[in-house]
Amino acid sequence: MSMRMRTDSDGMPELVDASDDDGVVYPVTGESLVARRALNTHIKVDDAEQQRENIFHTRCHVNNKVCSMIIDGGSCTNVASTILVEKLNLPTLKHSRPYKLQWLNDCGEVRVDRQVLVTFSIGKYLDEVLCDVVPMHAGHILLGRPWQYDRRVTHDGFKNMYSFVKGGKTIKLAPLTPSQVYEDQLKLKSEVAHKRKCENESDKKRKSEKEIEQKRKIESENEQKRKSEKEIEQKRKSESENEKKERESAERKGKTKVGFYARVSEVKRAFFADRPMILLVYKESYLNLDETNKSLPSLAVSLLQEFEDVFPEEMPNELPPIRGIEHQIDFVPGAAIPNRPAYRSNPEETKELQRQVEDLMSKGYVRESMSPCAVPVLLVPKKDGTWRMCVDCRAINNITVKYRHPIPRLDDMLDELHGSCIFSKIDLKSGYHQIRMKEGDEWKTAFKTKYGLYEWLVMPFGLTNAPSTFMRLMNHVLRAFIGKFVVVYFDDILVYSKDLNEHIEHLRYVFDVLKCEKLYANFKKCNFCMEKVVFLGYVVTTTGIEVDEEKVKAIKEWPTPKSITEVRSFHGLASFYRRFVKDFSTLAAPLTEIIKKNVGFHWGADQDNAFATIKERLCSAPVLALPNFNKTFEIECDASGIGIGAVLMQDRRPIAFFSEKLSGASLKYPTYDKELYALVRALETWQHYLWPREFVIHTDHESLKHLKGQGKLNQRHARWLEYIETFPYVIRYKQGKENIVADALSRRYVLLTSMSAKLLGFEYVKDMYADDADFSNVYKACDKTAFGKFYKHDGYLFKESKLCVPSCSMRELLVREAHGGGLMGHFGVKKTLDILHEHFFWPKMKKDVNRICGREIVRLHGVPRSIVSDRDVKFLSYFWKVLWGKLGTKLLFSTTCHPQTDGQTEVVNRILTQLLRTVVHKNLKTWEDCLPFIEFAYNRAMHSTTSYSPFEIVYGFNPLTPLDLMPLPIDGRSSLDGQKKAELVKSLHERVRLQIAQKNERVASQANKGRRRVIFEPGDWVWVHMRKERFPAHRKTKLHPRGDGLM
Repeated sequence: MSMRMRTDSDGMPELVDASDDDGVVYPVTGESLVARRALNTHIKVDDAEQQRENIFHTRCHVNNKVCSMIIDGGSCTNVASTILVEKLNLPTLKHSRPYKLQWLNDCGEVRVDRQVLVTFSIGKYLDEVLCDVVPMHAGHILLGRPWQYDRRVTHDGFKNMYSFVKGGKTIKLAPLTPSQVYEDQLKLKSEVAHKRKCENESDKKRKSEKEIEQKRKIESENEQKRKSEKEIEQKRKSESENEKKERESAERKGKTKVGFYARVSEVKRAFFADRPMILLVYKESYLNLDETNKSLPSLAVSLLQEFEDVFPEEMPNELPPIRGIEHQIDFVPGAAIPNRPAYRSNPEETKELQRQVEDLMSKGYVRESMSPCAVPVLLVPKKDGTWRMCVDCRAINNITVKYRHPIPRLDDMLDELHGSCIFSKIDLKSGYHQIRMKEGDEWKTAFKTKYGLYEWLVMPFGLTNAPSTFMRLMNHVLRAFIGKFVVVYFDDILVYSKDLNEHIEHLRYVFDVLKCEKLYANFKKCNFCMEKVVFLGYVVTTTGIEVDEEKVKAIKEWPTPKSITEVRSFHGLASFYRRFVKDFSTLAAPLTEIIKKNVGFHWGADQDNAFATIKERLCSAPVLALPNFNKTFEIECDASGIGIGAVLMQDRRPIAFFSEKLSGASLKYPTYDKELYALVRALETWQHYLWPREFVIHTDHESLKHLKGQGKLNQRHARWLEYIETFPYVIRYKQGKENIVADALSRRYVLLTSMSAKLLGFEYVKDMYADDADFSNVYKACDKTAFGKFYKHDGYLFKESKLCVPSCSMRELLVREAHGGGLMGHFGVKKTLDILHEHFFWPKMKKDVNRICGREIVRLHGVPRSIVSDRDVKFLSYFWKVLWGKLGTKLLFSTTCHPQTDGQTEVVNRILTQLLRTVVHKNLKTWEDCLPFIEFAYNRAMHSTTSYSPFEIVYGFNPLTPLDLMPLPIDGRSSLDGQKKAELVKSLHERVRLQIAQKNERVASQANKGRRRVIFEPGDWVWVHMRKERFPAHRKTKLHPRGDGLM
């Protein structure tokens, strides 16, 4: 049997006949439905091998038209595309069970509520199938599991063929070759794109017609007094026809435009066609790499050419996309809408102004308006002689609600650059114009010219909330990269990395985001792969930050000021780089004096000297290091008669300078107070650097080295010291020359890694003995010979073989090191004291150790839920209640003169007293030394109530004792894994709770044998039992009555 193809009157393929070989049904041939033939292809010889990666595609006839078909076992339904139904006018039915579907299309979730009965044929095989109607782009028909189930089909995975039995005959469906599949996909893709384009143009046309109609109505209402409706209608029709002709002309030009380069799809199609090919490799760069960028690495050049559409010569003549962050303007409720008159201008300015407005209209940035709000515009000359149009938005800003989005601090951004060696700076082109106005707020941006009223569709310059909106967008777009390898300040994006390969990868991430969000950069203002780049007025390098040479040149060439305005200008520019100049405020004090209000301009020798000194210091400013938070910070503070200053350092390299001119009461401070004030102001300025870990304070004022040892403090000192004590600091006194190494304990992180045997950081201890309250007399007595057990060696004071530590911050650091240092184990007071006693001595050492080690009770066992105490004044104080209230601990107080209320504590104290009595014997003064042993013995002993020791209840096992050193069998619990250990402890706690409850029940039943349950009500008469402990000790109670009442 044979069949052939012919075309109908519409030029579409029509079924006439087909062939069948050995029961195999091959795909039908002919031109596919809803697509025009674009390319003839030859079947490749090795196409069969490519079936390994293909799903089943074939072609069928529906109403004598060739359609593409897919068989997919992963689909739970049969599908017919909406294109098939619309082109062939197939009747549809209402779906019995509508549902939502998403995976078959790329236009989001769709609702499936129609079905169609499709009759199709492939060769001799004729069938019909009920399909759901879905906008599918992969093919015309998809046969899923329902069809396979009903026909009981079998799939040959190697040949990719489906076989089944119908009418007693075996039918085998053969697939299309990969090249044929590719052709079908291209045709379907082209048809879908053409359909979408037509729909979009139709939507745009309808939208445009709607806008024109609305515009026509508004303008007709405003001009009805001087023009008739007929004239207005004719004018609008002519304008509409002209716009339509221009649009159609532009579309024709766009259609005839021929691309120079071959597309990827065209190359693939040519390969599948198996035709001779001639490849012409043509290298061209759209970007114009200027002289400064000729040394770019090849990787950077390739990356820039790949993303050349991010750097257009001109901004696209279209509105920016809707990104979810648009600029909105909210007026203050009840505020009067401004309507300001236009500014006067000469003919040349008027012509230039109108040209710029027309240019903005051609780009789609502005449009004509009928807004009741209007502000004027003016032209401002640029440096190159051209004009910039500026909108005077002050009237709008005055009635706008201000939104305060955080603007990043320059210091914080510079701190993130530490360790980076390569930088790139990206500058956005007309950044504000790349943000849309919120729909409905455009009328609030209206501005006037001599020729009309216009309103902005993009965010203009000058609006009060524009910076906040721009930073919101940049933070939203680059959120994933900020703080990792990107810092952004408005339209300046700085990318920093540690090496070139990493930097190229970082740039690719940023370019991808800019391309996706349609944000465009100004290539002429960008710098890529630089070791030194100017960012926000500073020069960022691999070694730190420097002053901008252009700014320094301007300062160096600044003429002597002749007025207060010129002094203010110089002072403002120099103050921007004050972090590079030590004691800047003190140096600039003469200039600061003359710019004060009501002082008047006076230029004398002091001002001239300050002017010259600042210029000299800025021209020779050091390179400031970037902070490294893995190293120890150091601060140097100093104070003079009129100002204070400080420098933040690491490895003796300055990071930042701070200075402040003293005024008012601070000028009258004594020297000590000025030095202390300088320290406080430095800590306030750099607290974000200093709080995380210990740092060193260098001072040349001798009295500050005893900061922690002061006994009496006035109100001002107490306030300052309270703030200073919130920092983990070590004070180092400098006398004459700089010590080699700062306090070794403040740098113990480095010391532990270097394991140096040299004694570091103790040099300054020698200078503290003379004025120390504990050792000054002994130190003087040891000048010539030993004094008792004390003697001097190499300037150090020793008691026997122990170094005497003066009263300073080193004592606390030594205790911390001995108790919880890197090689210690957070042992108790006794072991910590033993470690310190081996090497050091100072009075009241035990008190210091108790104070520091006592802090660890909460660390080891957590904040208590409740505390039971007696009614001592300390426990009833307001401070005590507020403190534990904030920690969430409930305070419980025992009844007055009734110790049984806190019987548990009383019993434990009684037992500990008995144990102490048996251990101390006649050595009554050593009872404190025995407490650790008593504590261990009590916690190791088995409790009569629980039948377990307190130690075992808490930790799940008993501690080792000398008895455990005997060769006894090992306890099996020592080798249990975590899960079994947890189960063991849990079961142990359950047994303990049960035994405590049983013991309480036994004790209660025994105690209540001679008692009866009585419930007292308000107003009942009672008899009060008079116990002797309720009366003072001197009162004789032997013959007094035991009760009193009734009452």
